Formats: sequence, C-alpha cells, structure tokens
Amino acid sequence: MRIVVGTLKGGVAKTTTSMYLAAGLAADGSQVLLVDADPQAKTATDWRGLAAADMTDNIVVTANSDARSLARDVQGLAAGFDHLVIDVGGEDDMLLGAALSLADELVAPVTPSLSEIRRLPATFHLAEQAAVGANREIGAQVLLVKVERRSVALRESRAALEAAGLPVLDADVRLLPATIPNAFGTAITDLLDYGPVLDEIRGYATGTHQGVEHG
Repeated sequence: MRIVVGTLKGGVAKTTTSMYLAAGLAADGSQVLLVDADPQAKTATDWRGLAAADMTDNIVVTANSDARSLARDVQGLAAGFDHLVIDVGGEDDMLLGAALSLADELVAPVTPSLSEIRRLPATFHLAEQAAVGANREIGAQVLLVKVERRSVALRESRAALEAAGLPVLDADVRLLPATIPNAFGTAITDLLDYGPVLDEIRGYATGTHQGVEHG
C-alpha cells in the first residue's frame, strides 16, 4: 500500500498520523518506507531519531522534500519495501502533487473546524489531477483528528464534509487519550484510535470504495 498523508494546511497531526499508520503497517513484519516530505520541520525524521533503537527496524525513515525529484527518487527507493507512507508537510501544492503521483491512497487529516474544512477541496483537486496524470484511481479520504466525540463541532464537521461531497472515514482520532498527542519521539506499540483508522483504509484499498477517478 502507498499512502500519502497530506493537506494544504499545517498543524493537523499529519506526522502523528503518518507515524501511527507506518507502525500499523509494520506490525506484521512488513517493510515500511516512511518519507519525511516536510521542507521545514522534518518532524518524522526527528521522531525517528529520538525513538532510536526502541523503534522497530522494519520502518525506515528518509527525508525528501524536493518537489522536482521526490517522485523519481522515492519510486526507486520504495521498490524494496512492502508499504510506503509519505508525510507531506507545509502548504506546498507542487510537493503534495509530486507525492500524490505515487499514491494509492490519500489520507487528509483535519480538525473538526469549519474553516479548515473549507480549505480541503484544493487538496482533493490535487488528488484528482494526480489521478489523471497517473492514469489510475487514487483513493482519497478525510480523517477527522483531535475530535471530541458526540460534540456539536464533530457533528457539524461531518455534515459540512458530506455537503461538500468529500469522503470521510467513519473512524476518527480523539484529542484524548493523551498517549497520542504525547507520543512524539517514542516507539509506537499501541495504535489506539489509529487501529480502526488503518483497518478502514485497508478496506478502501481493497476496492470497496469509489476513490478519485481519472478522466
């Protein structure tokens, strides 16, 4: 599976999502390549460095945030791995587009904020363009993060996503337990809310979703 975690918005738990999904994909012994495509923060790289020997050795983290070379370089690297996760940071549409050209699935994390949700169509438009360029389908799903379940904000956000025609995962990630927001720099041994998220993404990837179709 090749997953891009990205939106054209910062501060929405993209690196946390990438690390948890990589840990889940690696749990059965699969080899996972995690690409830190953040030209500024390099958060995934820092996380891997802090986790050091405690982190499973079948997750390899590498950095590449050059929109001009990312697709070519990562395509070659990924050939030796079972799964690929690309953590795309910043608000760079060229970089996100380059990453999407390699993707089977886009996971677009967003907090339950109507102002953030209004910015998502641009991300999904990039996925559509990437699907056209690659001449294949790319699955694309919104992941609601930092949520308080049964809150008005969550209900309004799901309604807004439905009204905008943006596909959203049923699974979400709570603001609690604190284990998730405090996980930076640690080896992930429990997927917590990301377990159902990964299960649902796998379900879409096996062909049960509609996806973003090329024209």
